[in-house]
Amino acid sequence: RLLARLETIEAQEQLARERFKDRPLVEVVYEDMVTNPQKTFQSLGAFLEVDDIDFTKIKILRQNSEKLEQLIINYNEVRQLLENSRFASCLND
Repeated sequence: RLLARLETIEAQEQLARERFKDRPLVEVVYEDMVTNPQKTFQSLGAFLEVDDIDFTKIKILRQNSEKLEQLIINYNEVRQLLENSRFASCLND
């Protein structure tokens, strides 16, 4: 069931990309903002035609500070299901 739900979400994302293919569109990935905020916000600024985004003043906070193991009751089952799938990156904290 979980894999089917993730596949549905993936399909909906692709559908949204297709619907907006003729319009300006920017996708922002949380992990990119965390690992390389300067590049991410420069890209956003360029898309929005805004030159003065000061990424050093932007605080990116996790909604949940707990690890996934603490948040997901059946974490081991979920990990086993996802770890060898294309959704394995969902397990990254």
